[in-house]
Amino acid sequence: MESERDLFILQFMEYGILYDKSARIIRTKGEPTIQIFPATRDILIKTKFDNIFYDNLAREINLAYKFGMFTTAIILSRKLIENLVIEIFRAKYKRSKPRSLNLFYDMKNGRFHDLSDLINNLEIKNKKDIFGPDKYAISKFLSLVKPFRKQARVRCDKKSLS
Repeated sequence: MESERDLFILQFMEYGILYDKSARIIRTKGEPTIQIFPATRDILIKTKFDNIFYDNLAREINLAYKFGMFTTAIILSRKLIENLVIEIFRAKYKRSKPRSLNLFYDMKNGRFHDLSDLINNLEIKNKKDIFGPDKYAISKFLSLVKPFRKQARVRCDKKSLS
């Protein structure tokens, strides 16, 4: 059992992560990263939703932000944005059209598309003027979400070791 644990710890060494057995702590070889914290930690999401799932998710995001758990707040915010984009597609395209399901759901893998694909699909449909009078609102939403998408993807991908 001990050898399996040691083998597991050795796998992280190629990423610059070392386990100091005597101190029982994890050390990194790289330069320390600087984190920028906001001066105040007020409510991040002030929007009230007519859906208990979104209200609870916004509450969790606000609590994580308030307590300085910024990575958690970013990941949960990304989840909120993913779900809102899916809701936009569901509202526009009724379930009676299986082809439209491909805009937000990957039927081959049995899961929703990731945020990057969702935003790309939304942008393509918005450029084709599919949303009519809501085109400006969708464009504004995309302008707010696109910079976040890049930042959140980098932070989420760095968490992955694969």
